[in-house]
Amino acid sequence: MKLPADTRRHAHSPELAPGAHGIAIAAAVEDGALVLHGAFRIPWRDAEAIEPPRHRAIVLVASAPGGYAVLSPFCEQVLCDDDEQATSGGAFGWFNLDVTALLGEARPGDCHLLVSLGPHTSNVLRARI
Repeated sequence: MKLPADTRRHAHSPELAPGAHGIAIAAAVEDGALVLHGAFRIPWRDAEAIEPPRHRAIVLVASAPGGYAVLSPFCEQVLCDDDEQATSGGAFGWFNLDVTALLGEARPGDCHLLVSLGPHTSNVLRARI
C-alpha cells in the first residue's frame, strides 16, 4: 500500500454474504506491515444519515502494546464517487488500512482491532504486529 488507507478490493478482502449488512475485517502481514482489509454494506436507512463519501465516517479502534488509538483514516484523503457502490441492499465498499503506519511506533505484540461505520461495528480482530 502506498497510502495508509485505500478503497480497493484486495486479495485478502473479506466477503460479505449476499444481502448481509455490516462490516467484515481480516488482517494480513504485507511487506512487514500489518494491513487490515475490510468490506462494508450498510442498509440505506443507516447510510442516508452519513454524508457521502461514507468512507470518511470509518473509525478504526486499535489497542496495541503501549497504548491505543481511535482514528478516522479516510478523514483527509481524496475519495472518488466510485469508491462506494450503491446496491439494492445498501451502500457497499472495501477498505484497506496499514495499521503499522497508522499506529506509528507501536511495540511488537498482539493488538485488537475494531472498525465502525455509523451504527455498525465489525468483529474484534486479534492480530500480531
